[in-house]
Amino acid sequence: MKITVEKIDDINFIMSGTVENSVIEDKVNALKEQAAKESKNDEIKDDNFEQNAASQVFKEFIDEGIKEANLNIADILGQPALKKYEQQ
Repeated sequence: MKITVEKIDDINFIMSGTVENSVIEDKVNALKEQAAKESKNDEIKDDNFEQNAASQVFKEFIDEGIKEANLNIADILGQPALKKYEQQ
């Protein structure tokens, strides 16, 4: 995961970066394995594995960006948001 943090002013930052597709694929596989262990029947639905994996990766991305910028989580107002996402 590559992250760049740009300080706009005292309260605004822009985080940009790249996450390899393999990171999301690994998360999808881990979620499927966990679901298989927890499932009591043989049916496992693929419905939201990719979406859940992407959400986890985006959360990790934002957490890493906060660390990169040396921000105190207590000083953050509201929730960091994803403005643009391009899947390639």
